[in-house]
Amino acid sequence: MPISARTAGHALYGTGRDTPLIFSFFLSDPKSERTDGMPEVHMIGWRNKWLYLSSFILIGISGVLISLYPEFTDESPFILGILFATMNAATICSSLIAPPRLSLQPIQTIRLASALVAIAVIGSFVAPVYGGIGGGVFFLFMVVGGAAAGFVFVSQMNYLAVTEKMQGGTAVGLLTAASYGGMAFLPFIAGILSEYFSYAAAFFVSGFFCLLVTLTIGRCRCVLPE
Repeated sequence: MPISARTAGHALYGTGRDTPLIFSFFLSDPKSERTDGMPEVHMIGWRNKWLYLSSFILIGISGVLISLYPEFTDESPFILGILFATMNAATICSSLIAPPRLSLQPIQTIRLASALVAIAVIGSFVAPVYGGIGGGVFFLFMVVGGAAAGFVFVSQMNYLAVTEKMQGGTAVGLLTAASYGGMAFLPFIAGILSEYFSYAAAFFVSGFFCLLVTLTIGRCRCVLPE
C-alpha cells in the first residue's frame, strides 16, 4: 500500500526531530570524572524510567497537535500560528513562575499536569478551531496544556539536579532524548492512526497516553527531600 502525503509528512516531521535526540545520547557532565562507583547511563535511565516516560509522552503530545491540527481544522496558518505560539508562551511563563514561587514534587505535578493535558488533547478534537466559541475553547485548551508542560519541565529538571549530581549532564541528556523521542515517535503514530483509521483515533489514543502517565507516575521514586 503506497504511503500518502500525510503519513510521509508526519514521518518527515519525526525524522527532523531525531537529530537532537541522537546527539543527546553523547552528552556528559564535563565537571565530573568517571569512577567505578559512578552510575552508568543505563542505570540512570532505569532509575528514572517513569520520569523519562512522562517526558516522552507529555512533550511528544505537543508534536501531535502541531502535526495534526493544520489539516484537521483546515484553519489559516495565521490563526494556527497564534494558537501554537500561545501554547509555547504559556509554557515559558509557567517555567519562569514555577522555580521561585513553588516547590514542585515531581509525582504530584506530573500526575495533575498529565490529566490536564489529556483533557486538553481530547478537548482540542471536540472543539476544533472553526472560530467563535470553538476557537475560544481551543485557545483555553492550548493555554492549559502549555502551562502544564512548563510545570512538568521544571519539576523534572529540579528533581534531576538534586538527585543526579554526579552525572547531571547525562541525566539531563536522557531527559532531552526522551522529550525529542516523543516528538519524533508520537506524531508518526498519530499520522498513521489519522490516515488509516480516523482523526478521532489519533486524538483519543494521544489522550489515553497522557492518562497512562497519570496512572503510572506513582511508580516513580522521584521524591524531593524536604
